[in-house]
Amino acid sequence: MDDIQFVEIFRKTEIRNMINNFLSEEAVWESISEFVDSNGKSMACQGKSSIKFKGEIILNESYSSFGEKTLTNDYEIRIVSENRYSYTSMNPVIGVQTGFFDINQNTIYSKFSIKESELNGYEIIRRIEDTCYANGALYNGNELINTWSATLHKVV
Repeated sequence: MDDIQFVEIFRKTEIRNMINNFLSEEAVWESISEFVDSNGKSMACQGKSSIKFKGEIILNESYSSFGEKTLTNDYEIRIVSENRYSYTSMNPVIGVQTGFFDINQNTIYSKFSIKESELNGYEIIRRIEDTCYANGALYNGNELINTWSATLHKVV
């Protein structure tokens, strides 16, 4: 092996080891979130996400609670390529969500839509060590419904 081949293998290994995002390991995350509707009304939430690997599928069982209401999103995630995953999620309130996660090292960019509706949105999740920071928005067509921000702390 010459020096150029060694350097290239080392660089690829180093980059692979840097990848540490929300979906890169089995873990339980507790979250504190704020949802803000299009009129500026804010609502605080607490929740939990559990990441599990089942063969080649990644499961994310998550919920957010505010007051006496709880919203769930149960994701089934499939790896399309090293940097792109596709997913389907059942949200009993808004319906079946489908989308993609595009991954850039510690950051996940998500674009989604809700089947049989004009609902769509995005979310960005950035991980720094054992904390993730998420921001997103939900639209009906081009009309904003709400935005959210969350901080997730790894607990297990």
